[in-house]
Amino acid sequence: DYYAVKGGKLVHVMFDAATIAAWPKPAAGGAPAAGYAEIYSFGSVAKDGSKPAVLAAAPDGTLFGATSAGGQFRYGVIFKVQPDGTGYTILHQILGPQNDGSYPSTMLVGRDGALYGTYTVASANGAVFRCSADGSDYRFLRAASGDTDVGEPKLLGMDADGNFIGVSGATTTTRLFRLSPNGEFTKLHQAPSSTYNNNYEGIGP
Repeated sequence: DYYAVKGGKLVHVMFDAATIAAWPKPAAGGAPAAGYAEIYSFGSVAKDGSKPAVLAAAPDGTLFGATSAGGQFRYGVIFKVQPDGTGYTILHQILGPQNDGSYPSTMLVGRDGALYGTYTVASANGAVFRCSADGSDYRFLRAASGDTDVGEPKLLGMDADGNFIGVSGATTTTRLFRLSPNGEFTKLHQAPSSTYNNNYEGIGP
């Protein structure tokens, strides 16, 4: 399943069993499904990442992603690569929860061409980060202050003005929020965590 903005509203989309069953299957003998091609194998360069966790595409096709392990400090890396596997570049060596973050959970490319993403853990409660497409100007847009703020945030998409829409909260409540590219945070909706998967269709951004 995934979230999308449709008609000015955030919609929770789920694939039904028939759709999933129609997806291409690996060929007999373990061969890849038609159209599948490996473009990069982690471990190919020094201090590379492992356990790729998130991936996003820029309008020009450049792929940006992050791993949850490997790298210089063993907390993963933020990287970019071209769709054909060329130009693989490490943009940031993730330092770990005490000095940076860990366990990247989502990633999007903003209208300004910069990379925006989230960590499940940063100090204790997660964070939203930003860096330029070349890896420079890496910084936190918002470090979570706990479950009352953006604990364990996830970015789901962008609204018509280029602001990010996300959800947060992993214990007693979940929240729908808006975050501007400069870090301005607005809580849009709050609901008990048990209703997380059902109650966001039709909420305007």
